[in-house]
Amino acid sequence: RARRRGRREGPEVPGHRGERRHLGQHEPHHHRRKPDYSFSKISMDDYDIPMKVSDGRKAFAYYAFDVMSDAIVGVSYSRTKNNELFSDCLKDMFLFCKKNNFGTPLEVEVENHLVRNFADELAELFPFVRWCNAGNSQEKYAERGINTKKYGSDKKFIVGTGRHYAKLEANRTKRKKIFDEHNDHFKEKEYTFLEIIELDKQSVAHHNNSLHPNQKKFKGMTRLDVLKFHLSA
Repeated sequence: RARRRGRREGPEVPGHRGERRHLGQHEPHHHRRKPDYSFSKISMDDYDIPMKVSDGRKAFAYYAFDVMSDAIVGVSYSRTKNNELFSDCLKDMFLFCKKNNFGTPLEVEVENHLVRNFADELAELFPFVRWCNAGNSQEKYAERGINTKKYGSDKKFIVGTGRHYAKLEANRTKRKKIFDEHNDHFKEKEYTFLEIIELDKQSVAHHNNSLHPNQKKFKGMTRLDVLKFHLSA
């Protein structure tokens, strides 16, 4: 008998984190075919850079991914997750397009959290705007793009990348414990905000100039190669 697709029965888990965990484990993901041409669709999302800043504050980045090529075409940085972080990423993307004589992307995929205030501006800039469902992080392509960068290029440049409980040992963070009366302190190298920006930009460049993951289709081509040579006529 055919199974009905949709919501599955799962354990009731209270609280926001429990709901997100249930969503990731039991709800169906969004399956979409990638575009045939670059700049057909851009997907954008924020990221908390895991490196420890010397002044104790956090560092945030915002990325714009071309869905077809997997290349990062816009990036911005901030000490706070605010409207400027998103708008600066948009500006960086359009500067990238102007520098390389690319046209305006056809569609942009964005989250609700930081971006809803830009609804009117996005409608003027892009022919199509796709708003992702709130709380459904696996829906955004940028979420997967960030994970690809995180466990690929970031491991070469960004200290603290990974999770200490990751199943794959290569993806676990490495921390040196300080044995004192508290028994919960670890040695962590500190960086200035500008140093973190420079290291992340190196990671972005490495990501873009690495071979495209689909080498069967794009043999010998980097992500930037695929971006540049598969534009819509």
